[in-house]
Amino acid sequence: IVGTDGWQSYAREDGSLQRIRWTGGEMLFPESVETRRNGFILRFNESIDPRSLDSKKAFAAQWNYLHSEAYGSPEYSVRNPGITGHDTVEIRSLHALKDGKSIFVEIPQLHPVMQFHLHLELKTRDGRPFAPDLYYSIFHQGEEFTDFPGYREIAKESWNDFPHAEESPVDPRLLAQEAQSKIVGDEQVLSAIERIELDAIAGLQYAQKELRVKAGAKVALTFRNLDPSMPHNVVVVEPDRLSSIGEESMKLAASPKGVDKHYVPEDKGVIALSPVLQSGNSYVIYFRSPRKPGSYPYLCTFPGHWQVMQGKLIVE
Repeated sequence: IVGTDGWQSYAREDGSLQRIRWTGGEMLFPESVETRRNGFILRFNESIDPRSLDSKKAFAAQWNYLHSEAYGSPEYSVRNPGITGHDTVEIRSLHALKDGKSIFVEIPQLHPVMQFHLHLELKTRDGRPFAPDLYYSIFHQGEEFTDFPGYREIAKESWNDFPHAEESPVDPRLLAQEAQSKIVGDEQVLSAIERIELDAIAGLQYAQKELRVKAGAKVALTFRNLDPSMPHNVVVVEPDRLSSIGEESMKLAASPKGVDKHYVPEDKGVIALSPVLQSGNSYVIYFRSPRKPGSYPYLCTFPGHWQVMQGKLIVE
């Protein structure tokens, strides 16, 4: 496999090499999964010993994610929306089908769900044990499967729809910054505003590695996302808070509220921030620069970016 970075990579350019080598061994796996209203039809690449089918050794669980603009989500109960956790699901029976390679897993209360986990303990016809774990998203279900001994129609329980986030409020920190744009004064006051520009570009980097402003100045920072493929933001922070804010921003990636905060933690070390911008968008940040001269880092807190996407605001 070539031409990729691999997950959780901070590489600035594409070009990793990941090698897969066949060792000559055999691999047992499901070739297909068919979802029915009352269970799954699984076809494996080898014949299954019907004597190994035991529903008491099988396990199933389900959960949903919060559908929102956030990067990631906790795992939520399907039966009790809003509560984190998994629901176990009853497996009523297992049945070998006529082709010898397929089995039917009867689950009467199978419903659409974002994540379904099925664990089985099986043996091939020649006695080799294997225990597949299948993870499946269920959005569509075929008609009930009836061609097995002991079939009977079982009424479906009521079901909850996929969860959706409520409309996100505007981060009050952004509102406070935007209020500073409503400056009342003469031309001399307006001309005293220091205007600087910053561009996010491809490769997890800012085009300008360093910006300069006077101490205690009113600043209008125009931030543009010129990266054609990734969202970005910019956050100016106190020098001793860079790592802490970066690490906390990663924790927000797992929170459904993270997107509301633009992955910027509530930290006194935050001097100024932009929202997360999609490609081609821009935003003007209004703030007063620190009164103490020094080097103040800025970073992108979109999940996975902060460790490499940084620059310095030099206050003179």
